[in-house]
Amino acid sequence: MSRRTIRSEAMKFLYAKTLNDSFAFSDFLCNLTKIKKDLEKEELGMLVDGILKVEEKLEECIKNCSKEYEKLNQLDKSILKVGAFELLYTNLPKSIVINEAVEIAKEYGDDVSKAIVNAILDCIGEKYER
Repeated sequence: MSRRTIRSEAMKFLYAKTLNDSFAFSDFLCNLTKIKKDLEKEELGMLVDGILKVEEKLEECIKNCSKEYEKLNQLDKSILKVGAFELLYTNLPKSIVINEAVEIAKEYGDDVSKAIVNAILDCIGEKYER
């Protein structure tokens, strides 16, 4: 599995959690994820856990870089949370993080998702220090 698949699966879990707040990550791992290898499940778990621990801060950063945060759909917000987390809490290069998030937005989002994700993550990368 690629790192993009792990990011996509994290986004899917975050999105599912917005639809049902009681949705458990363990249920997602057992029933819904494409990821089957234990090491990759562990990596996914660390990513999701990290995002959930700082979710309010991530949302604040996204809001500060979006004039119309409330109009963003939940899928785009989930993609943005994964990207914002990687920009702020990992050593991954900004260009890679943004590119991966844009590719996920192209695959799962609507026609404007990729532009929104690109603009907001670029702003976060410029505005906030790691």
